[in-house]
Amino acid sequence: MEALIYALNIILPVSYITVTIMYGLFFFRSDRTSSKYMSKLLTGTVTIHLIILVLRGYKFGYFPSADIFEMSSVLAFAVAATYVYLQHRLKIQSTGFFILIVVCFLQLLSSIFITFDPEIPEILRSPMFILHTSTVILG
Repeated sequence: MEALIYALNIILPVSYITVTIMYGLFFFRSDRTSSKYMSKLLTGTVTIHLIILVLRGYKFGYFPSADIFEMSSVLAFAVAATYVYLQHRLKIQSTGFFILIVVCFLQLLSSIFITFDPEIPEILRSPMFILHTSTVILG
């Protein structure tokens, strides 16, 4: 499982960079190829991001928010997931480039500097804290 977490940690920023470039091509050049695949690729990337967050939580026994780099990843996920929802609901794709630049930066920063064995206080392992933190961040 740890190997999968490490692999997804590399794949995730590459995927966000690819999606950001596609949204940029759509915004600046009205590229039809990008517009065909960018929403699906973004949804897939956000799904991969959710999977890695769940795997890290399961493997290490706490909600991944123990340090600034884990928080950056969770924040990137929350922003990207919110954008996917709004894009689906409002049918507007042109703002994605500007939002995904922030998501891409946060996830790249997180993937470069994250450590997978931080020493964390016991309170962070509490199920109530996990529920509280996840609803605050994702809500």
